Amino acid sequence: MIVLTGLVVGVYWLKLDRELSDDFVPVDAWIIGFSTTDNDGGLPPFIAVSARSATGAVGQRKVSPDRLRGCQIGDKIAASQRGTDLKLSPSPCREN
Repeated sequence: MIVLTGLVVGVYWLKLDRELSDDFVPVDAWIIGFSTTDNDGGLPPFIAVSARSATGAVGQRKVSPDRLRGCQIGDKIAASQRGTDLKLSPSPCREN
């Protein structure tokens, strides 16, 4: 019984892991806005970056200001997409 339970949990975990990791594909997205956060009182504050892909998917990520140095609205950034879910990379701005 324990082996069977372990087998079922293992198969489910592998299937879930594959679905979460394989479905996102790299895409280009463009910055559509910035906003500041107070990071629940922590230092340093973070900046929320919002971006949109060519298909219209919108995503947001909170990053430290040094990861956005030189970024402007309209810049192309790194992202990955699955359906309408858009994930921005931890250091979204690319060097041109």
